Amino acid sequence: MEQIYAIRPAPVEVFDLGKQTDIILRRDIQEITKNMEQAADGEETETYTVYSCNEVQIRKEGHLSAEEVTEDAQRLWEEAISGKTIGPTIEQRISALETAQLAMIDMTMAAMAVEMEE
Repeated sequence: MEQIYAIRPAPVEVFDLGKQTDIILRRDIQEITKNMEQAADGEETETYTVYSCNEVQIRKEGHLSAEEVTEDAQRLWEEAISGKTIGPTIEQRISALETAQLAMIDMTMAAMAVEMEE
């Protein structure tokens, strides 16, 4: 959805809502010069600058940083447009990494315990 701003908007905005994160993504941010008004004789008078962009908003479970959202911006943009979750969420990916890391720690500790017994 196209939006107009008086000041240059950030490409990514993240708002922590407790157990959720509200995300605003912006693309194609362009500076546009507009005329305040035209004089009676057709001459242009004062100008001002606005910023136009395409913008989507999506809310996700959990706490996400602007960096995490920026890294995953394409998928989140597509998800916001489609209204469907696409691929694993960041929370799901983090959970899988944590589980794998805990399994590696358990294996390392077990191997160390065997070495200590010998």
